Parts: sequence; structure tokens; C-alpha cells
Amino acid sequence: MVIAIIGILIALLLPAVQAAREAARRMQCSNNLKQLALGCHTYHDAHQYFPINAEYERVSSASGRHRTWLIGVLPFIEQQALASKLPYLYFTAEDEAVGQVVVSGFMCPSDGWNSGLLSNAEYKGGEAWWWQHNCAYTNYAGCQGSMKSQEPYRNVYDTRGGRSASLIDREFENGNGIFPRNKWGQFQTWNLPQKVTTTSIANITDGTSNTILAGETLPEWNGWAGWTNDNGVFRYCATPINYYKTWGGVRNSGNTGNWTLAFGFSSKHTGGGNFAKADGSISFISETVNMDAYRAAGTIDVGETSQPL
Repeated sequence: MVIAIIGILIALLLPAVQAAREAARRMQCSNNLKQLALGCHTYHDAHQYFPINAEYERVSSASGRHRTWLIGVLPFIEQQALASKLPYLYFTAEDEAVGQVVVSGFMCPSDGWNSGLLSNAEYKGGEAWWWQHNCAYTNYAGCQGSMKSQEPYRNVYDTRGGRSASLIDREFENGNGIFPRNKWGQFQTWNLPQKVTTTSIANITDGTSNTILAGETLPEWNGWAGWTNDNGVFRYCATPINYYKTWGGVRNSGNTGNWTLAFGFSSKHTGGGNFAKADGSISFISETVNMDAYRAAGTIDVGETSQPL
């Protein structure tokens, strides 16, 4: 009888313990995002714009120089030693050791997929180097904007095609959020076809408290997740939160034609995910959020009327 009562008590207590642990993990996750947001603002103070996410140039047929906003923010989140290994704020195939450094502040404690590494079999986002090596991932991605995705969530919400009228057919490459991808962007004296797009607080005319800076992502569901690869550190608000699709990774559903669906935000927190706003605040956004409001929060200057998330 006593054993039965003890068993009942344990059964009642276990869900409460698990819930308390998840609450603590979710709080730690929100603190990670808070530190990244503060790091972005400190970067902004130093450079007058937020960190850049760009692939600058191809070094060879096998690899390119990749710049990510997480590389840029390293010196401002107490990672100066790691930042010193990438003095030019970009990553190449020659920086193999750096690409395998697991940064605890880039990881959500509720996830913990493979101790922070994607194997070469799981990781399918990048040039040849990433396809042949283990890669340290991130659970936090910058917001590229409200577009774009393929069916059934094709978004024509902002018909201007991103930051430039000349990019009408390349909105996926550029975007209307804080962290456009800037593929093949030109910076300083590099002779490349397009200028890098930078985002300053002055550009966020929709309001910093209404605009998403970054949110959560699950490498388990999207093989593009290396923190040193520009493919891996942006997501957008075109698809619903936690809309699990993938292309080429460990959860290959065969939807290889709809690979953009894998670029939505996602988390292992019940019912939604943590997000950082451009003003540095942190919010938990439900996966049942109104999609018009959610997409509006992904843009910086479309002029929508803000709606509660």
C-alpha cells in the first residue's frame, strides 16, 4: 500500500519537475537571445548599423568567404578570443577548426541536438567544406524578413522584392528584414556586382519594438544551421512557427522542391518560440500567431499597422 502511494506521488510529481526544468531552459534560452540582441546593439553603437550577413566572394570552386551576423557579434558577447581567429569577420574552408567550435550562447538548452554539432551526413547547407566535415550549429537565426516561401505559404506580402526594385525576382536572396542575405555583396573595395545592404535603427521605420531581430531555429529540421555559414543564420516569417519541413537533412521528407519551407523559425519549446525584437526586448510568440501580424513583425519598413503577437 505504501509503495503504491509513493508510486502515485512520483507520478504526480514528475510532470511538475519536467515542467519546472523546461521553464528554466526556456528562461536560459531567452537570456541567450537577450545577450545576442544586446551584442547587436553594441555592434550598432560601434559601426552605426547592425552586424552584416553576407557571402562576400567565392575563393575557389570549392569554397567561398562567408560572413554571418553571429561572426560579427562575437567580440560583443565576450567571445573576443574566438573572434580573433576570424580577423576579417568572414569564414573560409581554411578555418575548419573555427567552424567546429560550439558556442554555448548560440544553443538553446531545450534542444541540445548532437551536443552542438551537425555531422557531415546531416549538414547540407553550404559549399563543399561543410559537406565533408562536422559543423558547429546555432539555434538562433537573424530575421531576413517576411518572404519568401513556396507553396502552401508563398508570400507576396511585400511586392517590392526586398530592398531594391532591381531584386524583384531575388527576394529570397535579399529580403525586407534586419538581416538580408546579401549574397555576392560588395563591401569596401571588393569588386563584386552588388553592394552589401546594411540595416541601421534609422531604417526600421516600422518601429524597433514591432520588428523581429532574431528567433529560434532547429538544426534537426534544417541542415542549414552552421553559425559560420551565411546560409545557416537567417530565417523568415513567411511560414508559421514550428512548421517542420526540411530538405536534405536528417528529417528528409522528400520535399526537395520546397526547400524554402525549411527556413521558418522553430523551437522545442511547447507552443511557440523565443524571439528578440529590434529594441532588445524578448518575447515568446505562439505558433498560432496571426500570420499577417507575424509577417508584419518580420519587416523593417513596409509600413504596416502593428498588431499584437
